[in-house]
Amino acid sequence: MNTLRYACVVASAALGLLAACDDAHVNAPPPVSHCPELIDYLHIHAVARPPGMAVDGALSGAFLCTANGSGGVFGLDISDPADVHVTSALDTLHDARAIDTIHNWLLVADGVGGLVIVDASNHASLQAVNTLRLPGAVVDVRVEGTRAYLANDALGLVIVDVSDPPHATVLGLENTPGNAVSVAAAYPLAFLLEQPAELRVINAVDPSAPFIIQRVSLPGFAEGVDAGDGFVAVAVGQTGVQLVDVSHPSQPVLAGLVDTPVDARSVAVVGNSVFVADTFGGALMLDARDIAHPEVSGYLGAVSDTRRVRVSHGNVVMADGSAGARVYSATPPTPAPVDSLAADGDIVSLSPLGNLVVVADHTFGLHVIDPARRTIVGTFPMVVPPRDVFVADSVAYVAPEGGQIAIV
Repeated sequence: MNTLRYACVVASAALGLLAACDDAHVNAPPPVSHCPELIDYLHIHAVARPPGMAVDGALSGAFLCTANGSGGVFGLDISDPADVHVTSALDTLHDARAIDTIHNWLLVADGVGGLVIVDASNHASLQAVNTLRLPGAVVDVRVEGTRAYLANDALGLVIVDVSDPPHATVLGLENTPGNAVSVAAAYPLAFLLEQPAELRVINAVDPSAPFIIQRVSLPGFAEGVDAGDGFVAVAVGQTGVQLVDVSHPSQPVLAGLVDTPVDARSVAVVGNSVFVADTFGGALMLDARDIAHPEVSGYLGAVSDTRRVRVSHGNVVMADGSAGARVYSATPPTPAPVDSLAADGDIVSLSPLGNLVVVADHTFGLHVIDPARRTIVGTFPMVVPPRDVFVADSVAYVAPEGGQIAIV
């Protein structure tokens, strides 16, 4: 995935972004004492309210799919943020706990019902096309490439080939003794989180034979995990969010710890930012550029019961329980207009000359411009119109139309 570092959203801005949410559910977050430099811009795209309790969500284009526990899966059209509506629903029969997408396919962790694979190509009609039944319960799913990584409370890590989703097959597993609750992947590694408080670093180069490289004891109750570049973020309940340095997978090290408002339940990593779903404390962002000293960089507001945060195709999806789900988009800011200097003619090329710029003007020849003063300080007319210019050691080499290189 491409590295994105999101802007700090201070308290007042966060509330503005959430204006579309039900005011009865929005509480003012505490002030943010530190705000890193604005890098990208995060804005709310849509608020969706499927029936029941949204516990996870993922995107397929402008189609939002939510996992709603015993309520199954809902598909919502979010192409028009002012008219978000349910287009389809599917009863997965058991307990839809987590969801991810690959193209037009949904992969649903359906508890004891296994992994349910759903054709979502027709937004008006979700169709279950395959179910992988496994011992125990599938409680989490994460897609990377053509593999799905499952957290299974009885088996541990299960790796599935989803290159052809209707015919998905189990490639291999690493049977672990704990109670697996969450999974993340960053090839060639997988990270399995087990309760009460352990992270397992797994080598998944050979999906048919994954094996544990190392175990990490955590300082709080394990809830959710996601992987970044050289580090892992772990939601450890009332303790907050623990970052783990996995730049040397065989020697993982506990890095920084951030105390969150109530109960950190889920995390999602985008570049050097960590999004946190904190139950009743809302959603917040951490600046993890220095993983030894992460800091809260912004709040996205408290909305009822924030259950899960997931990065899905470049967007951030928050599952807010009975309040539904929020989708945030990352849109780079429009660059401010660069101050310009009007020049008649036809500019075809330019080259720096110290603090000046030499410009090839197809009509008038060469201009020498002082950008600091925004003035043309000299013009050298040319009989043959120039096509290109390059300056080296205070000498301008000019390529004119149909002629030999001129040296000025």
